Amino acid sequence: MCGRFAQAQTREEYLAYLADEAERDIAYDPEPIGRYNVAPGTKVLLLSERDEQLHLDPVFWGFAPGWWDKPPLINARVETAATSR
Repeated sequence: MCGRFAQAQTREEYLAYLADEAERDIAYDPEPIGRYNVAPGTKVLLLSERDEQLHLDPVFWGFAPGWWDKPPLINARVETAATSR
């Protein structure tokens, strides 16, 4: 698995799917994101809820705990995810 995907639309286009313009009150970083072939370790757009409000944030694609000294993970096997390093 290569872990690549497309996230080609802008924040404004994603917001248009979620709510009418008059109802949009979603905080987001104005840094543009909109490209094909998103690779692990690059920024992606994440929709999340904090403090009972939706947020659109640029985050790095991958996961690495504090003790991890290798490139971030982008996938895991369900059978060993809880016990393997």
